[in-house]
Amino acid sequence: MRKIKRINWSLNLWLSYIPVAIVSLDFGWKCFVGFTIGAIGSELSLIMMIKDIEHLKLGGIRALKFGFLKRYTLSIIILGISATLSIESLVFAFLGLELLRLTLSTFARSGEI
Repeated sequence: MRKIKRINWSLNLWLSYIPVAIVSLDFGWKCFVGFTIGAIGSELSLIMMIKDIEHLKLGGIRALKFGFLKRYTLSIIILGISATLSIESLVFAFLGLELLRLTLSTFARSGEI
């Protein structure tokens, strides 16, 4: 992976977050909050993945093991928080996690990050 200079947050925001967030408002505020929590979680997950890659380059193989653990623990916490609101919120939080994780990792592979 190339040297990481910047993350194009605005492009990801306009392509992924805003259209689905507008649709989630039609289902209610709990769905919107769940999707937003999922979106924040996917951004945090990407930041943790970038840090793990930097540690891996420095020879820290343990960063790979603990990196997976940290990211999936974050996902479980986010899904647990959204499940306390409603089942619909849980579904939209999962959608937010996976949709934005997909677009962010696509940007990471294309060299956008």
